[in-house]
Amino acid sequence: MKDIFDEQDRGILKTYIPLVKGISLVSGPNCEVSLHSLEDMEHSVIAIENGFITGRKIGSGMIPLIRDRLVEYDHEHWQGKPEEDVIGIFYGFNHNGHSLKSVAVLLRNQAQEIIGCIEIHVDVSIPLNEFIKNFFPSVNGGMMEEFNERVPSDVDQLIFNSLEEAISHVNMLKEISALERNRLIVRELNDRGIFNIRGAVETIAKQLGTSRYTIYNYLRDIKC
Repeated sequence: MKDIFDEQDRGILKTYIPLVKGISLVSGPNCEVSLHSLEDMEHSVIAIENGFITGRKIGSGMIPLIRDRLVEYDHEHWQGKPEEDVIGIFYGFNHNGHSLKSVAVLLRNQAQEIIGCIEIHVDVSIPLNEFIKNFFPSVNGGMMEEFNERVPSDVDQLIFNSLEEAISHVNMLKEISALERNRLIVRELNDRGIFNIRGAVETIAKQLGTSRYTIYNYLRDIKC
């Protein structure tokens, strides 16, 4: 591993920050992704998504298991095989007792010196149905227009299932007006990214017995 960093090393590591964000978005909220600089092993995290999984933030360190493996790693150990720069898979527990499946990918500079790594920790203790939901494009707010023609039944079912869940949650609240009820339902559906699906506004409006213009007004108020 490299001991003294220069601006080129730091610049290389910064180019991985969008990758950290991208991996977390496609994997869902049960996946923590962190970028580490080995310039300061005690405070190595320079970018992190879903840090609540291990309780870390920018300025935190690596998990001990991966840090200890890195201490054993040096430049001579690497034989030019990319697969050797993947450490893991490991299984362990976080501070909440949740089971984690983890892996670390080493990052090198142009001189092939190890300058950082990306840690990925997946919480595998969540219910299977919750895990699967993460991979529906709309659940995390992803655009679904290109999927509509290929899987219309799945998309329609996703809208109806999400609406049923939102209605069930809102109906648990007491002493709210019909107007506020619909507004809260729309807010929850918006948080799920349902309105990124083409045609969702019209479908939801019909099911709630209101107009699509009313739904648009709710959405505009939510974003203000």
